[in-house]
Amino acid sequence: MSLQQVGRKSRPNSILFLALFFLVNTLTCLSSMYVDSIDIETVNGTALSPTQIYSGSNVPSEQIPKALSLKQMNKQSLVKIDGKSNFRQIVDPYPSEGTMNLNKFCQVDESLEKIICTGIKWKEDLAEAKNYFQDVREAIFINLTSSGESEDLNIRDVHEAFPELVVLSIIDSADTGGGRGILSSFPQKGEEYFIWESIRILNLSGNGLPTEWIPNSLLDVFPNMEELDLSRNNITRLSLKSGDDFLHLPFVDLSGNPLDCTTDFDWIETPKMKLLHPETTVCEVPAHQNKPKPILKVYPLVKKVREECRLNCSCFVDYIFEKGGTIHSKTTVNCSHRNLIDFPDPDMMPHPTDTLDLSHNQISTLDRFVEDESFLKLHIMNLYLNDNSITTIHSLDNTGWLFNFQALSLRNNNLTNAPVYLLEKILRENKRLYKMDLSNNNWKCDCHTVSSFKLWLLRYHEYVKNIEEVRCSQTNEQVRYMKVEEWCQMDDEAPIIEILDLVSITLAFLIVAIICKVYYDYWNYKKHGRLPWLVSKM
Repeated sequence: MSLQQVGRKSRPNSILFLALFFLVNTLTCLSSMYVDSIDIETVNGTALSPTQIYSGSNVPSEQIPKALSLKQMNKQSLVKIDGKSNFRQIVDPYPSEGTMNLNKFCQVDESLEKIICTGIKWKEDLAEAKNYFQDVREAIFINLTSSGESEDLNIRDVHEAFPELVVLSIIDSADTGGGRGILSSFPQKGEEYFIWESIRILNLSGNGLPTEWIPNSLLDVFPNMEELDLSRNNITRLSLKSGDDFLHLPFVDLSGNPLDCTTDFDWIETPKMKLLHPETTVCEVPAHQNKPKPILKVYPLVKKVREECRLNCSCFVDYIFEKGGTIHSKTTVNCSHRNLIDFPDPDMMPHPTDTLDLSHNQISTLDRFVEDESFLKLHIMNLYLNDNSITTIHSLDNTGWLFNFQALSLRNNNLTNAPVYLLEKILRENKRLYKMDLSNNNWKCDCHTVSSFKLWLLRYHEYVKNIEEVRCSQTNEQVRYMKVEEWCQMDDEAPIIEILDLVSITLAFLIVAIICKVYYDYWNYKKHGRLPWLVSKM
C-alpha cells in the first residue's frame, strides 16, 4: 500500500476527529452557560426548585433565577393536556415552596404565550405569579375579583406579573361582591406616570364601567395602544374633544353600551379612528321605535339638528323611527324661560321642527305665528305656550296649521272667552289632534257659556287635557259642571208670554186648521162628489 493510499484513508478520520473535538467543546461551553430550556427534574414525583436544578453547575449563584418562566421549563412537566381544547392546565412547579393558586384557575396554550384565567383574585394570585409568566404575550382574565370591597385593580400589579403583554383582556369583572366594580378607578390616581409600552390591545368588555367612564390618563398609561374594547358596559357618554390623544386611537369598540347619542359624539367621524362593530353600537337615547338604531345612522341626524339650531334655545332629537327603510327623527326646540315677547325667527330653527316649546315667556299674541308662512314649512306638530300672556286665539282661524297639529297647550294664560265655533271647527276637521290644554285661564262665564263652551267640553272631553282645571274666574267652578238654572235665570217682572208670541202661536194654529180643511174638502169631493158647503151656496 502506497503512502498516497494511506493518506487518502486517514483524511476522513482526521475530519471525524475534528468534528468530535468541536462538539465536545461546544457541549462543555453550553454546560457552563444559562440555558433557555431545561427539564424539571423530580424527586419522588416532586419538582425541584431552580436552586436544586442548578446545583453542581457552573452558573454563579447570583444568576440562578428565583423561579423559571414558562419557556425555561419543560412544558410537559409544566402543563397537562386538557383534552377539550388547545389549552393546557398549569401544574404547580414548586409545591414544596408554597401553593400556586393560578394552577387551579388558569390555562396556557401550547405556544406558552397565551394564558386564560377565570375567577382569580388580582392582589393575591397575581403577586405570586410575578416570575412565572415573563414570556406571556396575551393574558385573558375572566371574572377577576378582589379580596375586599374597596380594592380596585392596580394595573401595576398586572404589569409586574406579565411585563411583556401585548394583549390584555379583563372581561366580565363587574362586581367584587360588594357592588363595587373592580375597574371603577382604573387606572388609579397616582398612576399617571406609570407607562406600559408593550400593550397594543386592551379589552375591558363586560365590566359594568359607569356612565361617563373614560379616564384621561388611559393613553398616558398605554401610549402604544392600537385597539380599545369597551363593549358590554354601562357607558352612555363618551364626550371627547378634537385635541384628545384618544382620537388618534385606530380602533374602538363601544358595542353593547346604552349610548346617549344626544351628547357630543363628533369624534366618531374622525378619519383616524374606526368604530368596531358599528351595527351593534346603538343609541339607547333618543327614544326609538321598536329597537335601538346604530349610532352611525342616528348621530348624523342629531348633528344636523345641532348645526341648524341658531337660536338662544336648546334643540335636540327626542325620537328616532324608521320609515321605508330610512331612519328619521323628531326634533324639539325648547325656548322656554327665555323672556321672549314674541315667536322666534323660524329661519333659525331646525327643519323640520316637530315640537316648539315657548312656555314661561311673555308672549301676548299669536299674530306672528299666523302671518309668517315660514312656520308652516317647519311642520310644527306640537306647540306649547304655557305660562304666557295670550288673551285670544281667534287669529288661529286664519292659518292652515289649525288642521294639522297634534297638541296645543295654552295653560295658565289670560284667555277669557272661548271661540266655540273655532274649537268646534278644529275637532271636526283635524284628524291628528291628540290633546288641547285650556286650563288655568280667566274664563268669563255666563248663560252663553253653559249652552256653548260647556257642551263642547263635555262632547270632546277625551281631547281636553286637565279639563278639571277649566274653571269660571268668577266662582272657580268647573265649566263642565255649570248649571243652567244658576246661570240663566229669568226676570220675575217680565211677562211669561209676550203678546207677539201669543199672536204668532194663534196664526200658526189657524194656518194648520185651514190646510186641514182644504185637504178634507178635496178628499170629500173625490170620495162622494160633494162640493164644499161654501161653494155649493154660491
